[in-house]
Amino acid sequence: MAEGGNFDSCDVCVKTCKTNDALDRHGRAHTDNQANVCGHKRIHTDDKSYKCQVCLQSFSHKHYLIRHKKTHAGEKPHICQVCLKSFLQKSDLTKHKKYHSA
Repeated sequence: MAEGGNFDSCDVCVKTCKTNDALDRHGRAHTDNQANVCGHKRIHTDDKSYKCQVCLQSFSHKHYLIRHKKTHAGEKPHICQVCLKSFLQKSDLTKHKKYHSA
């Protein structure tokens, strides 16, 4: 399980998984391009009906747009407890933490 009981999320659809193995299994549905199996047809059909009013970039799901809007606001809520560097997405912080443990 991810540390502290937190779950890692899929970079494609933001689904959260309790273990890295579960996240890997889930991710295969995206890499195999099985729209009917993974249940995220809008991603595979290129339906992007959620548009950012600032930069006009479009997204397939509302939560992607919400996450994207944080870039315009300068929000970086995920903070490294070692060096205090901050990140927009938890997955970026998780990758960053590997530099401290190397």
